[in-house]
This record gives sequence, C-alpha cells and structure tokens, in this order.
Amino acid sequence: MWRSMASVFAVIVMDISCLIEAPFTPDPKTVYAKDIADVGTFSSIKGVVITESDQQFYKEFASGKMAIPWQEEIIETGVFDELNVWGDGGLTPSDGEDPARSKSGTCLLL
Repeated sequence: MWRSMASVFAVIVMDISCLIEAPFTPDPKTVYAKDIADVGTFSSIKGVVITESDQQFYKEFASGKMAIPWQEEIIETGVFDELNVWGDGGLTPSDGEDPARSKSGTCLLL
C-alpha cells in the first residue's frame, strides 16, 4: 500500500512541476489603481444605491442562511444570549470561564 501511495505522490509532484508560468506576476510592492483617490477609498459596493423597492424586497425575504422564525425562536428561548457571551472589553472569554448562567436546557461541554 505504501509503495502505491509513494508512486501516486511522485506522479502528482511531476504534474505540478510541468505547469507553465503565469504570463504576468504582479509586483507585491506596487499599487495598481486607476486613480490615486481610489487607493484609500476602496469599496466593493461603490456606486450602489438602495431604492425603496429594494428595501421592501429585503423586508419580505430572509437575507441570511437561517430562516427568520428560527432566528426569533433562538432569541426567545435565550439560546442566543447563552451563546453570545463576551468578556471584558468585548473580548471572547477563555474556555475555562462560564460568565453566563444557562437559561435553556442545552448541554455545555468544556
């Protein structure tokens, strides 16, 4: 078995070494921008305007992976408060601490 794995590894290494080089490799010390003003104000949503019809659309549909009723249930049962615990200064608490008492019937394993 080890011999066959070694031969497969050798074939993979040979295939990687046969790849051609990229036609252009960007210089990591160069800033590529059309205008110097774009460097400090880069935004992936530049020029996007949300209209009233967009707002109505977002109100009707869930925008996340979890359905709104599920999110509301998690908040109402206290599971969200139990899981959303922050330490001093907004930092996450260490694994050994339990700063919040359990409100639900969930099991907490440390």
